[in-house]
Amino acid sequence: MRTVLALALLVALAGCDTASDPGAALDPATASVYDDVPDDVGAPDSFEAYRAERAALVARIDRLIGDARAGGPRACTLLPLGEKACGGPTGYRVFASDGKTAADVVRAGRRLVALDRAANRSLGLASTCDVPVAPEVRYEAGRCVASTGPAEVE
Repeated sequence: MRTVLALALLVALAGCDTASDPGAALDPATASVYDDVPDDVGAPDSFEAYRAERAALVARIDRLIGDARAGGPRACTLLPLGEKACGGPTGYRVFASDGKTAADVVRAGRRLVALDRAANRSLGLASTCDVPVAPEVRYEAGRCVASTGPAEVE
């Protein structure tokens, strides 16, 4: 009986989501903003409220990224921004996955996806179904930069 209870407990715990926990370990070099999207983001009251909250969240991501200083080219990572109603990102940011705020960048990216999804559902938003071209990422003078065009196309 104890073995059955122990197995039941293990199965139940296996379904627990620790990646959404702000204190959980996260590898920014391999984490996706489309995995472990938080489900605690409420639907915005209006389109204006959504745009304001979204702009504040993108500004937070930009502050966290800073100048994208990196220890080498392998740390340069592309962050898809948000999610269009039709699917796919609205744009991109380049960041250093070895930076001290890198995990927070990914978490903020996940929150942006959650906000976009909530707004798309509750406000009935529509979007074009094109997907912005992901810029090439390169390492230049100790920083991660986008080498082709703007890093965000919104």
